Amino acid sequence: MTNPSLFHKEDQTVRHFSKLLRSDQYQNNPLLPELESLLSNYQALLRKLERVTKVSDKQQISLHEMVKTDGLTGVNNRNHLEYFLRLEWKRSLDLQVPLSVIMIDIDYFKVYNDTYGHQAGDNCLVQVANILSASVKRSSDFVARYGGEEFIIVLGDCHPDFAAEIAGSIKSSLTDANIPHEGSDVADRVTLSIGIATQVPDSESSVETLIKRADDALYKAKTQGRNRIISGSEVTQE
Repeated sequence: MTNPSLFHKEDQTVRHFSKLLRSDQYQNNPLLPELESLLSNYQALLRKLERVTKVSDKQQISLHEMVKTDGLTGVNNRNHLEYFLRLEWKRSLDLQVPLSVIMIDIDYFKVYNDTYGHQAGDNCLVQVANILSASVKRSSDFVARYGGEEFIIVLGDCHPDFAAEIAGSIKSSLTDANIPHEGSDVADRVTLSIGIATQVPDSESSVETLIKRADDALYKAKTQGRNRIISGSEVTQE
């Protein structure tokens, strides 16, 4: 990003020399017209460079957002998730507060694509992503597409009961959305399987351990009939 003070300083320099050229000291100088022309051209060049730089800065910001955002759903992508998780793990370790992970899978999504087509499948993913984003209220809460039809939510300083409440709210909102799914074996609408894991980080564990426990809980939710929430948390609500 460009430092805005750079153009301010240059502008101040141009103003200083403009004032100097108008003084009595230079009134009879034969080079005065040429100096004034050079100064004017330099000032115009500065203005143009400032405009171009502002456009470039906006493009850099946009590119940065693209790098960390899933192109289809608009939530964070997996690369940004991995970066965020490590930061949040360290923060939770330093503060000794619980970190919760919610893993979400759309039930029978392949069948959904086969039944309604890939365009409808993409629309379904977007709808689910919007519901997930609306379900989290704190600015520190993090929603990402984990891959395919899987999503993940990271909740810092969050006990299992609150994570379960968020998961329940997600399922309720999806039921209200009432997205038809004729090919599902568990309902006539789109449903979710959800796994939750919560842990206070310590030196004996890692962020990978937490993710695996959430993934194991999700696997249990799927093998036990789908359309349900399973918690693999080790932290109890105080």
